[in-house]
Amino acid sequence: MTDEGDRSPEERFHDEMVEGYLDGLKPDNPEPSANRSASYRHGFANGRDDLAHSPRLPAQVLRLLADQAIREDVARVTSPPQKR
Repeated sequence: MTDEGDRSPEERFHDEMVEGYLDGLKPDNPEPSANRSASYRHGFANGRDDLAHSPRLPAQVLRLLADQAIREDVARVTSPPQKR
């Protein structure tokens, strides 16, 4: 079993995206709120698209948005805190 600390942030957010996708496939699950990562929310939306058999955007665009969501999440957890 892999220790969570041995995994890169990119890998962890990829897993969150998959978790969101699987949750989005379940019609009784509520829409995720802002307390979830962008990666999770992107995956959830893709799961809902597949559940409805209706993609919201072309696959190429969705892949770019997935990459962007992961980059934003990684930046959020690896950036130093903002000084006030």
